[in-house]
Amino acid sequence: MPGEAAKSVSKTIGVLSATKILTWISGSALMFVLPRFLGPDEYGKLFLGTSVVATLAIVVDFGREYSVAKEVSRKPDEAAGTVVNAASARLPIGVLAYIGLYVFAKVANYPPDIVMVLLILGGGLLWRGVHSVLLSFFQGVEQMKYPSYGGVVESFMLAVLS
Repeated sequence: MPGEAAKSVSKTIGVLSATKILTWISGSALMFVLPRFLGPDEYGKLFLGTSVVATLAIVVDFGREYSVAKEVSRKPDEAAGTVVNAASARLPIGVLAYIGLYVFAKVANYPPDIVMVLLILGGGLLWRGVHSVLLSFFQGVEQMKYPSYGGVVESFMLAVLS
């Protein structure tokens, strides 16, 4: 058993390290190209949008990612119920955060193009709550290779679509 655990841990570390390096490379390439491509004004709008949405993402997550992973690892036979309960609790919070984002943009009297950037980026708040629950599930069952592969695909898709 200890040999299997060491092999599993070393394999997981290898997969996570490789995907992290790929993510850093694609993210760095995007950060070099995007400001030059968008220009200072448009990049500033994008940066404002990502900053506001990142702040709201903290509200959506509210520190529960570790509780799901712990619960799944303690009671793997009840993992499905844990994931459904956690996701169904976060989805309404994501909806409220999205509505709050719109209200904030209107109260701050942002121009329509910035409001649009905020709303497009804010759409991820709905997915973020479910995403963090699924990530915690994979942490609980010690299968981090799937979220790692997803992270690499996400980084490349962001680079391509941006």
